[in-house]
Amino acid sequence: MTTLARRSDHSADHVAFRESARRFVANDVVPHLDDWRRDGAVARAVFTAAGSHGFLGTCAPDEFGGGDVGDYGFLAILIEETVDAGSIGLALLWALHAGVALPQLLDHGTPEIRQELAPGLVAGDIIAAVAGGMDGHAVLGAKLADIVLMAADDEVTLLPVGAAGAGAVPLPASLAAAEAGSADLEISDAGTPTPLSGAGESFGRDVDLWIAVVAVAAARQSMNLAVHYAESRRVFGKPLAEFENTQMRLGEIAADIRMVTTYVDHCIAARSSSVLDTTDAAAAREVAVRLAGRAADQSLQLHGGYGYMREYPIAQTFADTRYLATAAQQFSDARRVMAAELFSAR
Repeated sequence: MTTLARRSDHSADHVAFRESARRFVANDVVPHLDDWRRDGAVARAVFTAAGSHGFLGTCAPDEFGGGDVGDYGFLAILIEETVDAGSIGLALLWALHAGVALPQLLDHGTPEIRQELAPGLVAGDIIAAVAGGMDGHAVLGAKLADIVLMAADDEVTLLPVGAAGAGAVPLPASLAAAEAGSADLEISDAGTPTPLSGAGESFGRDVDLWIAVVAVAAARQSMNLAVHYAESRRVFGKPLAEFENTQMRLGEIAADIRMVTTYVDHCIAARSSSVLDTTDAAAAREVAVRLAGRAADQSLQLHGGYGYMREYPIAQTFADTRYLATAAQQFSDARRVMAAELFSAR
């Protein structure tokens, strides 16, 4: 048995970017992760550090300090390396900040909004959160956010967080993805949301895509933890990995991970070319989130009682994966999108 390979890097630039992202995560994320979970949010400094390395704006125009490369595969690499390091919560923050909020502002914001916010988002000096409704409940990254994009009734609005917009209300401590800095938002009377014209459908598409990217990385991480444990754990005098039932259960999910990875890669390429269909993005999210849950559950079961002990990484990954599924449901229901497409075609 061997650990599952990451998605393929398509060029020497992708390989170099992955090496750089891995070093960044090892130096700027892993040493601080326990502290961030205890504090209930990552430090803002990790965003400015990511921005200084050029990780947050690879597809943004160079006039705003971005890389202007037109390839969202680079952001996917940063997300994968962060999940591999054990932080699904921070991976979600990268995804929503750089994969949803920044592109939405660039595509649908006024020139004044783009000039005001895009450079700071690329640099990590301004942090964006994304909410699936106007109730402001349990918004990912709300503890850190300077702005929040809120979607409701096919309309997306931009709201500042602070005295003139919304205030973050901390939630009770969570075992899952505590570093994501989730909080409720209280929208003040002084807050005046700014509509992003035409952003409704594309907003849901981008959210679905990037949740799918995080989810398939989480599935891969759960299986790698399972394989590592199966190779080291001995039962009746031989490694657990040598038992046929173990190989069959892990092989089934490994095959599904390969298939879903291929589909999500297709969606990333389509988004990079600005041709990603909302139905494809919804389908990718649906299958990837479901697969992440199955992979985490199978890995936990394989660990047995050890899987419920916090010192084993699968315990944290299992909880974080459940958090990921709950967070996904705060946004538009992917199954409803698929059903609408199905019946409209009849």
